[in-house]
This record gives sequence, C-alpha cells and structure tokens, in this order.
Amino acid sequence: MLKAIHRKSVILICAFLLLSTAQITSAESDSQEGAAIQMVVKVIENATHQNDAFTQGLLWHQGMMYESTGIYGESTLREVFPNGTVNRSVELAGDQFGEGLSIVGEQLIQLTWKENTALIWNLSDFSLVGNFSYDGEGWGLCNNGTSLVMSDGTSQIDFRNPTDFSITRSINVTLDGEELDRLNELECDSDHIWANVFQTDEIVRINSSTGAVDQVIDASSLGGEGNGGHLNGIAFDSDGDMWLTGKNWPKIFEVELELAIEPSDNEQETTESNQPAIHETGSQSCTGDDCEEDAPFGVYVMYGVVLFTAFSCAAIGIFKFWRALPSNEKKPLSQGNVFDDDE
Repeated sequence: MLKAIHRKSVILICAFLLLSTAQITSAESDSQEGAAIQMVVKVIENATHQNDAFTQGLLWHQGMMYESTGIYGESTLREVFPNGTVNRSVELAGDQFGEGLSIVGEQLIQLTWKENTALIWNLSDFSLVGNFSYDGEGWGLCNNGTSLVMSDGTSQIDFRNPTDFSITRSINVTLDGEELDRLNELECDSDHIWANVFQTDEIVRINSSTGAVDQVIDASSLGGEGNGGHLNGIAFDSDGDMWLTGKNWPKIFEVELELAIEPSDNEQETTESNQPAIHETGSQSCTGDDCEEDAPFGVYVMYGVVLFTAFSCAAIGIFKFWRALPSNEKKPLSQGNVFDDDE
C-alpha cells in the first residue's frame, strides 16, 4: 500500500529516470556534432575546363556554369557551357583580382580580393551596373536563399543582406572544437556551407547555424596540384550533383561522396612501408545527409553507468520508504505492493 508520500516518491524516481535518459540523448547528440565525418569523392564523369582559368568562384544556373577567375590583369567573369566551352567573358580592371561569385535574381555578384569591392553584373549581357563596398578581403561567396554568405580567409563567415551587403550575422567555423581558417571558395544551401580549405585537397561542410564542421571531404584523388593548381571550385547543378575543379585545372569533375574507411591493420602496415597512408573508399556511395557514423564507445559506457546509477537509486529509495513504514503495515515488497493504491 502506498500513502501520498509514497506516490510522490515514485513520481520523483520516474522523473529522475526521465532526466537520465534526456542527459544520455544530449550527450549522444553532442558527441555526434563534435566528430566530423570523413568523406572521399568518387568521380562520376568529367568535362573540359579551360586551364587558363584561375578559378576563384563557380556556380551553376539554368544549365550554364558561371565562373570568376583571378590574377591581376587576367581576372574575368565567364559563362561556360557544360562541355567546358566559354560562351562569353568579360575582363575585370587590371587592378582588380576576381574572387568568389554568387547570383541574386538576374544579377551576378563578384568579390575582389583586396579591393574591398563586390562587382554587380547583369546576367543578361554582363554589363557592370554597380558595386558594394566591404571591409577586409574577399574570398568566397554563395547564396543560401536568404543571405549572401561570405568568407575572408579567416575562420569567420559573414551573412550579408543581398540588397545592401550589410552584415546580418556571423559565425566562427570550428573543426573538432578548434577554429578552422583559410576558408576559400564557397557553395551553400539553407542548412550547410561547403568550403574549400585554401591550399589543401579538402572541402569541409559547415553547419550554417553553429559553424561546426560536420563533414571533411578528401578530394585528393582528383589530382590536386598535379592538375596545375589547388582545388578551388564547388558547384551544384540543377539535379543536386556536385562538381569540383581547381585553379588552372584542365578538367571539372562530377563527384559523389562516399564514407572514408580506414584500412585494416595489415593494409595499414603495407601502406606505411611503401607510401604515405591513404583512405580506402567504401563500395556504397551516399549523400551528405545519409551518412552517419557509430557513436563513440564512451557514449555507451556513460549510458550504462547512468542507467545503473538510476536503478540503484530507485531500489534504495523504495527500500528506505518500506523500512519507514510502521511494522504492522510492512509487507514483503512486490510489484503489486509498490504500485497499488490503498483502497
């Protein structure tokens, strides 16, 4: 039989168990957010890319590619057919170094490196119709549907009003809790930002809300500097397929992302004795949102410890309340005694 105080005790015990479960869920979530998933690229097809293009910005729009190229005296804005042929091009002023590129309505916005100027071009005829001013350097630019998202070579990414280019908010990008800088050319959607990491073969996927990197993509299999320059150019076509290229590369590649699988011990020993270790790719491809990794072992240990503690506390609590009853009311503990009301 339970008195009112005993009912309250059971409620408190249940509340404790619910709180323990919530803490475990939170710990699992934090652990998953903190560990970036390692990915590699699988080439689906490739097309010609003009190797005189020092690619600094890239995007797809209505079946055409638009590209910003750099180098003082050689910077251009280009419209390119999917087969790599340049349809039209306009040169920037000799003292302007082309950088990131994005589109807002019927206008293209092109950053410059150290000139503190974003150029506004009419999409229809590539006529220059205006500009925006900003502080600092211009590196990458993309449109997430509501804001222009801009990098400046640091770990900070700014979200800008597409109407006047004013900063509306900023995030600091982190990888495994450490700030990640040198974020270069960008591509984005409403939830994520993809960024080339300057002078590496890596692309990172960034949570637009928190700034945490949740995927690291190794694109070294595309050839890297062996193609003529560093990886720098991310675009998604109308089907959502990812295309990658680099500075002065002769090719642009359509790729799928696959989970990176660490080599076995034997494979690792063989690899280390011959060359630097590389990632082996799995046979199953996946999109970024479909790829998950197992929770770390520590999460399972914590899960077991919390559950053991919770049930131990519950058992001790019930035993103490039973002992507190007058001797003439004590009955052997059973499920029925604990949970039946006094009638």
